[in-house]
Amino acid sequence: MKFLRLAAELLGIFVCVATVLPFIRTDEWWVRMFDFPRLQLLLMGVLSGLLLAVCFQFLTVFDKVLAGVLLLALAVQAVEIFPYTPLSPKQVNRARPDEGTSIKVFVANVLQDNRNARDLLKQIDALQPDMILLNEPDSWWTEQMVSIETRCPHTILHPRTNTYGMNFYSRFELADPQVRFLTDSNVPSIRVKLRLPDGRLVYFYGVHPRPPGSEPAGVVDRTDSTQRDAELVLIGREVRELEDVPVIVAGDFNDVAWSSTTRLFQRLSGLLDPRVGRGFYNTYNAKLWCLRFPLDHLFHSEHFKLVEMRRLDYFGSDHFPIAVTLSLQPEAPAEQDRPDPKPSDEKKVQKILERPHKD
Repeated sequence: MKFLRLAAELLGIFVCVATVLPFIRTDEWWVRMFDFPRLQLLLMGVLSGLLLAVCFQFLTVFDKVLAGVLLLALAVQAVEIFPYTPLSPKQVNRARPDEGTSIKVFVANVLQDNRNARDLLKQIDALQPDMILLNEPDSWWTEQMVSIETRCPHTILHPRTNTYGMNFYSRFELADPQVRFLTDSNVPSIRVKLRLPDGRLVYFYGVHPRPPGSEPAGVVDRTDSTQRDAELVLIGREVRELEDVPVIVAGDFNDVAWSSTTRLFQRLSGLLDPRVGRGFYNTYNAKLWCLRFPLDHLFHSEHFKLVEMRRLDYFGSDHFPIAVTLSLQPEAPAEQDRPDPKPSDEKKVQKILERPHKD
């Protein structure tokens, strides 16, 4: 019984500390990493509480205080992830497939060293997307993907060997395609206008910022979340200025949907998250079922409704692909409310952008 009580105490203390850390305003990677496992921490906290209940008659005053703090920690974790459960109101309205102009987007982090291109191509061929964004492609992956250019001949190909390559394939004609390095000379993002068959333009942004705790080549210390946060903030502010133009932002954000950074990005950009009210759609880590988080995202402006969102099958990468079908509809903006910035957001933006960036 003493062993069970000790295990409950240690587990409970860890959950409480891990719950408090993300509220500290710092970009240190070892703090920011605790934004990710909220569901896992919730389950660990429940287990700790059950163990304390089993040892109820042997609990000390410390154990009872811990149990109270643990309940608060569980409430915090539950509130943070609640919007991504089916119990929450949906942020994006459902559309019928026959409404509006349908756009099917496929997003996948291929894992640069993964060499199972065949299974990825099978999924792409079965889905027949209109747009494909691949994160981490090198020249080998670019060669293996040549066949998809038959359906999606308009491309932006920027393979790299540092795990930050980015390839974009589109069935729609491209206008003003750009590969940009917003905050890091080794980490590209893309910005392009897509010309639909009826002449309308849709802006598309592809992103893959550094994750907290990554180790860039030539840098000894593990990096903080500075580059990631700054890139998302810059894109968020830019998207807000586009006003009434349909926009899609997609890619491996290396951040979870419920983090303070991603929520700030949403408020700055005014973009909607089709996950809200529907589920987690965890995409990473595909190789570890107990440690999975929603890192690959697609956000869009209020001009779209959702036809379908799916997490697809394992193909050897540490990420699952996602496929999102949107419907561009004239009446959608009047039926959906986009997020708005808070008065304190500009101060947060300035602090993020004033941090020194590591190239």
